[in-house]
Amino acid sequence: MNTYMPVKNELVPPILASKIRFLPYSPHPRTVCMRVELIGCSYTDGLVSYSMPQGQERGQEVDLLDLSYDGTTTDGFLYGGLGRLHDGTIGDHNFRSDIGHGKGYEWVGWRNESYSSLEVLCEFEVVRNFSLIIFANNMHTKEGQNNNLTDRCLRPRVAS
Repeated sequence: MNTYMPVKNELVPPILASKIRFLPYSPHPRTVCMRVELIGCSYTDGLVSYSMPQGQERGQEVDLLDLSYDGTTTDGFLYGGLGRLHDGTIGDHNFRSDIGHGKGYEWVGWRNESYSSLEVLCEFEVVRNFSLIIFANNMHTKEGQNNNLTDRCLRPRVAS
């Protein structure tokens, strides 16, 4: 917007990559300009990928999908990549809150009737001990007539 003043933009969620390509764009012909300084850090966690069922949408307003997953999605199952469960961001206690990216963006969630148990498979570069910190949210649903149904939302963070 302003070609004279520097602007710092934080990428949310963070990007794990060995190469990044910039494609400058301007709606005005012949006025494309760009100044870039990329600041990052070395990735030392050693987590190669995680695999699990894809999250689910919760109506038109709340989306509990892992939209930042960079692996493959086949038949509602994520494998071979990283995404929301490893981005270092913890969502608001109420997954229906919007803290800047849309309602439910920071969470991945499933309905209880979808899975009797949920398996998350983590693949590391080498054999290691690790802990998986899980932030769970069991808000009682208001969309159904059966008040015994609950939502299960996960916001895990993998720590070495």
